[in-house]
Amino acid sequence: MISAPAKPGRTGAGERAVFHFTRAYASHVGIELDPVLLREQSDEALRSLPAGPRHLAVGSALALRWLAPTLYCASPRRFERLDAERRERLLARLQHTRGMLGRVAFLALKAVVLGACYGQDAKEAEPEPRPSAPRPDGPPPAAGAERFDFPQRFDFIVVGSGAGGACVAGRLARSGARVLVLERGGRARPEPDARVALRRNYAQAGCSAAVGNTLIPLPTGVCLGGTTTINSGTCLRTPQELVAAWERRSGGAFDGDAFTEHIEEAWRLLGVRTSGEQTMSACSRLFRSGARRSGLPEPHLLDRCERGCVGSGRCCFVCPTGAKGTSSGTFLDPLRDAPNLRVELHSEVVAVMAPAGRGGEVRVRVRSVATGATGAVREVRAGKLILSAGALVTPWFVRRFHLGAAHRQAGNGLTIHPASKVFGLFEEVVRGWEGVPQGLGLVDPEDDAVRYEGAFIPYEMAALAMPVEGRRLRWWMDRHDRLATFGFMVRDEARGRIRYPLGAERPWIRYDLEPIDARRLGRGMELAARVLFAAGARRVMLPLNRAANELAAPRELASARLGELAPAEIATMAFHPLGTCGMGRVVDANLRLCEGVYVCDGSVVPESLGVNPQITIYAFALRLAEHLARAS
Repeated sequence: MISAPAKPGRTGAGERAVFHFTRAYASHVGIELDPVLLREQSDEALRSLPAGPRHLAVGSALALRWLAPTLYCASPRRFERLDAERRERLLARLQHTRGMLGRVAFLALKAVVLGACYGQDAKEAEPEPRPSAPRPDGPPPAAGAERFDFPQRFDFIVVGSGAGGACVAGRLARSGARVLVLERGGRARPEPDARVALRRNYAQAGCSAAVGNTLIPLPTGVCLGGTTTINSGTCLRTPQELVAAWERRSGGAFDGDAFTEHIEEAWRLLGVRTSGEQTMSACSRLFRSGARRSGLPEPHLLDRCERGCVGSGRCCFVCPTGAKGTSSGTFLDPLRDAPNLRVELHSEVVAVMAPAGRGGEVRVRVRSVATGATGAVREVRAGKLILSAGALVTPWFVRRFHLGAAHRQAGNGLTIHPASKVFGLFEEVVRGWEGVPQGLGLVDPEDDAVRYEGAFIPYEMAALAMPVEGRRLRWWMDRHDRLATFGFMVRDEARGRIRYPLGAERPWIRYDLEPIDARRLGRGMELAARVLFAAGARRVMLPLNRAANELAAPRELASARLGELAPAEIATMAFHPLGTCGMGRVVDANLRLCEGVYVCDGSVVPESLGVNPQITIYAFALRLAEHLARAS
């Protein structure tokens, strides 16, 4: 949920505290900005945050101005009145703090401060976006009110339009069924500023995170097309050993050969092709060069769903040319004029009532996101309901409305593919924002649970991703055009859980890295750092929340002790939440939850895949659509 931003109006004490800290921070690191513009940027960034992070940012600013200098520097002065050395030491202490509340609060404040300080230079640091290719304008498929009037009965209602929802809806509509798709978000459009895209198209404005023995941001999409609209477009087939295991555990109810056919069908429908050399980023070229010099297996070009990619480098912030394949573009947009498919955007499902018995109707109550809790509620009915709201939200429906015999298990079994990245500083200009960010991959030759994939972060977002602060961060940001990054993720052994004390759109996500996951992340850091050094990097920054996270030579890796990392030391993220309504635990082999209700999104994947999951989710959707079409 992208919570309603604070309404503009009279400036409060919290906003003033955030601005004063932002101004003092900018002065400390030597950034000269017009105070009026800085104030506007600070206020806008603060107001755009969801309520929770917004309050944490304000509290953090107040504490930094008054309390933190006393606690950490033994100096009862405001932050701006400390000398430069003490300010730098204080910022470093806060950056490396391992206390969960302190980390979360400081990161919330950083999201405001760094955006205001470094976001101003984004247009100068990167080229203007290329002109967009023609994109479908107007309403989504069959959204005109004249088509149907509420209340209305459909054959199928699908909640969500990501890889699972859009695919199953489109296929059922092609079979002749009357289908309603309810999507909480709107139609995403390209933005020149990645921060704006984040606020508009990501759940909780990009502030979703798992907490446990470390903090793990967990961004997902809330827009037409779901996370497929803001992912990297990478396509990897489901590992065959997992498919065979699912068939074995199901006692044959899950047909592995048929599922493999659906994987290939998804591959074809999405137009998956191998990334081209012509759009490979400089980061990927450097990594490949370093891998060759290090004697590693040859990195491979990754397969992606795209048509006519020109390497704009904005995959995760809505493709500016419309070349990247998305679930809505592939399965819904071609049916724009179909009279039996309706897509309702900005629609919030507030209640689900399963049929009382076999052959009954599912009743779903819906209201507009714009009107919120005070808005009118409409009721729609269908023969079948398919929940495709994503692995972080679908369990709420299951738990809240007691859907299925195993509804209490919904939300358990969360896997996320913990991931991170290494920064390398080169003598030459790299311009890492040009080309496909995730066009090259490598499977670790010693542990296939570690997978390396390209990554790069736009200038306006980069400061928040670096585990350094103050003037050291400014030093790295001044060299952004000479940075190369490469990412890695691990097939996790840990299992998390989700609960909903504040409702569906603000889940509480608990996830603790297992020791083996931390060791694998350390392995990823070491190999990526060695490869970047071999490619010519003069300095490497490791994703560690500690002072010794910068290396000047490969020999320093030995003293970094990357095989013994504590989870709290690791600056990690994750992009693939799966398993919270796992097949065989919460839904059956046909993804049935209870009479008339099915689940089709990443939540049904039974375990950690170890590969980017969208092809697997599409295959589940094609399989479910085939099953439902036959049954009806």
